Amino acid sequence: FRPGENMAASILNVENASKSFQNKVLFQDANFYMQEGEKVALIGKNGGGKSTLLRVIAGEEELDRGTVVKKRNLKIAYLPQETKFPEEESVLQALIKHFSIQNTVEEMEAFGRKVMQELGLLEYDAPCKTLSGGQKKQLALLAVLNGEPDLLLLDEPTNYLDAEHIDWLKRYLQNYENAFVLISHDIPFLND
Repeated sequence: FRPGENMAASILNVENASKSFQNKVLFQDANFYMQEGEKVALIGKNGGGKSTLLRVIAGEEELDRGTVVKKRNLKIAYLPQETKFPEEESVLQALIKHFSIQNTVEEMEAFGRKVMQELGLLEYDAPCKTLSGGQKKQLALLAVLNGEPDLLLLDEPTNYLDAEHIDWLKRYLQNYENAFVLISHDIPFLND
């Protein structure tokens, strides 16, 4: 929270936020706001409430006390630490289902196949359970980035990614115009 600054232009206000888990206080009376295009990195020890805070902002979890006020029609995309796709669903079906694509089935399939080729996934009908952890993370990243959110919430986005894809994500975020909140223990990634 930055006292004295203009909160009127903010896209997100978190006010007097408190959250506990199993009698452990994760955060108490936290206040902060974000403005359009602002970039924030959350760092801290494991179990400190960082992921919980992202889930609260994403609307997937409630605060014990306090409020989260979002700009009207704020489009949020959230990438959790662990990504899950239906195991028996084909990779192509998962891509089409999880991307915000408003096109014909043929256009969606063509786009899905193009994305899969970029990821090195050539078996379109293979079930999602055949994907490696890195491939699942890449697929999930593409799904959240495709929606062009106003606020992007990324929880340990470099987990399971190889150096090439970490560099790609770093360049993407450096050029990303909208706001994001990023949790990472990857200090070199954060420093760049």
